[in-house]
Amino acid sequence: MRRRTANPGFTLIELLVVIFIITLLIGLLIPVVSRVRSAAHAADSKQTISRLASAIESYYAEFRAYPGPFGNAQIGTTPALGGVSLSGAGGAVTQSESLVLALVGGLDFVASGGSVTSFTYDVQQVGQGPKALNFLAATSKRYKPFFVLNTSDLSSSYEIVTLPGTNKLNGLGSDIPEFVDRYPEPLPVLYLRAIPGNTGVSDSGNNTAQYNENHLTPYLNLTQAFGGGKDFASAAAYLTNPDLAGQPRQKDGYMLISAGPDRLFGTNDDICNFGNPKH
Repeated sequence: MRRRTANPGFTLIELLVVIFIITLLIGLLIPVVSRVRSAAHAADSKQTISRLASAIESYYAEFRAYPGPFGNAQIGTTPALGGVSLSGAGGAVTQSESLVLALVGGLDFVASGGSVTSFTYDVQQVGQGPKALNFLAATSKRYKPFFVLNTSDLSSSYEIVTLPGTNKLNGLGSDIPEFVDRYPEPLPVLYLRAIPGNTGVSDSGNNTAQYNENHLTPYLNLTQAFGGGKDFASAAAYLTNPDLAGQPRQKDGYMLISAGPDRLFGTNDDICNFGNPKH
């Protein structure tokens, strides 16, 4: 009599056990992979902030002022130099956009007899380095870029970054690009330049304090007030030095702020040049 051989295949119970183990392993791995990716994005964004801070300090060493061709009172407006308004930008200029013009270029003008005859934003000059604003010179010196651009350092195609749930920068801002962080859906790196010597932390448009909260407005989701979320009661609270009551962070200096992993500005996980924003 021929002996029947055992079936070498899996039983249903064994198959279910294997599927359960694989599912369990995947469930354990997904959060780990997500955390690793988030940590990598944060590290890349910190590196971008560090590179920008180094470029800003190089600019300061050259000009004894923090970068931005326009005064703080002109931010959020169609700014002018020599009495001539900027053309070609498509809107009011933000502080973060002004930083791009100062570090990598894009601002052009024609001057004659010490007066500006035209003053324009030229996307083709972005990355070539800023031009010296010497209206009396026959030709304007061009400086080497203070910040060497990688392909992902500026908002896509040199266009404005549109925040989730908003229109084009809440209807504000120009076509000048911003430096962006290194997350899959990048957001602008906010730049706030203090007004040296001013007292007080911040105000809402008077430019009598160190910082102007209105400079944050273009980058806020219409439903998320900067500093009005879970971590900070107000923008002023965020901008205040937690170790020195009544004093601003980065007094007489500047701030660089990335939205961090939660993609919201004004929360404790923001990535900044002044360290962790926690109280």
